[in-house]
Amino acid sequence: MIKLKNLLNEAVDKSKLKKIYDKLNKGDEVAIKYGSSVRSGNSVDFIVKKGKTTVGKAKVERITLVNKANPKGVKYYLYNRNGNISFAMGDMGATIDDIQINESVNEAQKVNSTSKKFLKGMKKIKVKGLGGYMPGVDYVYVDGNKYYFVDFEGDHMELKNTNTIKQLHKLHGSSLGESVNESKGTYFRTASEAADYARSMAEKKGYEIDEDDWHSQIALGGKYNRLRPGVGKTHSFIVQLLKNGKPQRKALSISLYGMGSGNYELTTYIN
Repeated sequence: MIKLKNLLNEAVDKSKLKKIYDKLNKGDEVAIKYGSSVRSGNSVDFIVKKGKTTVGKAKVERITLVNKANPKGVKYYLYNRNGNISFAMGDMGATIDDIQINESVNEAQKVNSTSKKFLKGMKKIKVKGLGGYMPGVDYVYVDGNKYYFVDFEGDHMELKNTNTIKQLHKLHGSSLGESVNESKGTYFRTASEAADYARSMAEKKGYEIDEDDWHSQIALGGKYNRLRPGVGKTHSFIVQLLKNGKPQRKALSISLYGMGSGNYELTTYIN
């Protein structure tokens, strides 16, 4: 068992370390650069396996971490002893050189109270972005033939992109256990109409569009070199958002699916 008094002093600013420690909860992701007597310069992405618990006779608070790339490997710990935060891998102390919480990932897991009530009891399936179809989305909630996800503001939104639902069934068909409903969607005659609709939705929420980003991603087509996808194809774009002229951490996600009818199906949300 680790002796807490033997833990190394941390190189990172103590106030920053304590602030990040206080924010961490189960499922959150945090990047830690650390050194030990064996090796220095390690930089690892961790997931909080177990939130704050009190351990030992000294009743020290502890957070349990696992390596994101190897979750079944050795466990790591953050200890809080009277406001002083220390780090250990297994039973060996280490020095934190830098620590950064993954705000975008962690914020995505926070669901507001209204959405929590709405989604309660639904089947929750981990999707991890579906290979680019839903950037930044880690889970989908299933209610019969309807599918919902949570955006980065904590709001639930119905997933209507037929092609994305097909991808869900391809990866998680047995878990979803429902047939694909293709009867509803947000359809547009042209890709530009769909993009303009997505823009108007963002502006209604009080955001401004970064015009340079809009030009490169939407007008010029980004990595695809054109906005409209071919039949059976999906083009996905991320456009920077502003408020009062200042860049925001949130962005506008736009996915267009080319339908056999010649129309375009839109999935859009703020991530």
